[in-house]
Amino acid sequence: MRYNVKCTIFGIHCFGREWISLDIRPGDVLTMKKNHPCGANEMFVIRSGMDFRLRCVKCSREFMIPRNKIEKSIRAVKHADEG
Repeated sequence: MRYNVKCTIFGIHCFGREWISLDIRPGDVLTMKKNHPCGANEMFVIRSGMDFRLRCVKCSREFMIPRNKIEKSIRAVKHADEG
């Protein structure tokens, strides 16, 4: 019997047998599920690793968030090399 359980190992999600990697690099723009208090929902990635240093696109405030919290709240990723 196969359960539909989500597990996370080093930023790689496993849904059954399907592995999805979150490839987030400095310079990428993240679209978040919730808005920042200034009203924007896009964040610029300054640093990535076990925690992320992000900058709000609208108000330019910088803040640090642990990887496990950021993985849950990402809606879309625009990579720097894509445009």
